[in-house]
Amino acid sequence: MHRPLEGAADRLIQRFGAFVVERWPFAAGAAIAVFERTGGSAARTEADIESLRAPLAAALREAAAVTILPDLGDTTPGVPASVR
Repeated sequence: MHRPLEGAADRLIQRFGAFVVERWPFAAGAAIAVFERTGGSAARTEADIESLRAPLAAALREAAAVTILPDLGDTTPGVPASVR
């Protein structure tokens, strides 16, 4: 079971988690784990949050790439699963 979210960092995680759940509910757990692993829990200022953008984006892409199976064929005509 998860602990209750209370502090400023927890509110940031809540907001990030809510954003992810709205767009990609199946990936919320993994995205929140990546957020915390890349320093999201330690972010306190606007500068801290800005400094997370690049490492968080890279870590999310890396996490997503692990789950892609490259030979699934086209997800839509002309767009292979590995690109999608």
